[in-house]
Amino acid sequence: MNPIGFVSNVYAWNGITQLDAVIERAVTLGFDAIEIGPTFAANEKTVRSVTDAGLAVSNFIYCRNLLSPDSGEADIHVRAVRERIHAACDLGIGLVVLCGGYANPCADLAAKDSYATIRTPPVDNLDPFLRVYGPLLNDSEKHGVRIAFEHCPLMGNWLISPPLWAAAFDAIGSDYVGLCFDPSHLVWQFIDAYDAFDQFAHRVFHIHAKDTEIYRDRLSQRGILTDFAWWENRLPGFGELNWTRMADAIIRSGYTGTISIEHEDPVWTGSPERVDSGLTAARDHLLRCWQAAAGYRPEDDSTARIARPDGA
Repeated sequence: MNPIGFVSNVYAWNGITQLDAVIERAVTLGFDAIEIGPTFAANEKTVRSVTDAGLAVSNFIYCRNLLSPDSGEADIHVRAVRERIHAACDLGIGLVVLCGGYANPCADLAAKDSYATIRTPPVDNLDPFLRVYGPLLNDSEKHGVRIAFEHCPLMGNWLISPPLWAAAFDAIGSDYVGLCFDPSHLVWQFIDAYDAFDQFAHRVFHIHAKDTEIYRDRLSQRGILTDFAWWENRLPGFGELNWTRMADAIIRSGYTGTISIEHEDPVWTGSPERVDSGLTAARDHLLRCWQAAAGYRPEDDSTARIARPDGA
């Protein structure tokens, strides 16, 4: 089984803002790694605190909009990313997770009956992306640090689907640039997550274990554009994905990195203890799925999903 970790910020969102307390919970719960988000400093003290406890720092993550039309905001994020690239190099981390940014998400109201009346077509961000990220990616390659792009559509991010990933990778042309693969974002876009992973397995540098639950009764009433009440972030085992099938694909790909649980499940938040329970349930489900993957058959859904416990 791959090392299993989690993204650190979930505890900050639930009242624990001291890294030592997060580390203590990770050790007590039996995790292998922590993914250091913007809540905590990407520096030697942070890394040493984690490693002295017997855990690994899987990566630094900083998902902010570097293409923001607000130049002041964009400059802040560019500096923060460069600092993390240099820290990753100096501290032997080797991986920084980013998102692709979005230069201008505003609709073009003159574009009658087209996608552009809702949002700027994502591929229009390729040129500004290359202008802003080009120097950063060159810097990361020079320092031996790989960059993995998260593909969440909600973080100021145009890199949201396989055709857009291909466009970016072709334009960048670097083996140091790849994906932080999170299948949950593909579920609510109705993209085949298993096929997407197989297509880009050679570019997967990091994996976020997160799921999505689709509320089809709401979807049938609201459609996809009224709001996002028809879907919700869930932990692995509580959503749509068959994690045994996902584990089978990951094992076959040869990926040996961390499986990092990104806990954004509203059912399992509200207190640190609630977060503990959610992370543990997700981790245990992933372990069962990895064990089952050795004998996986496509028709086997026995480990696809776990029942919601009483009171959840």
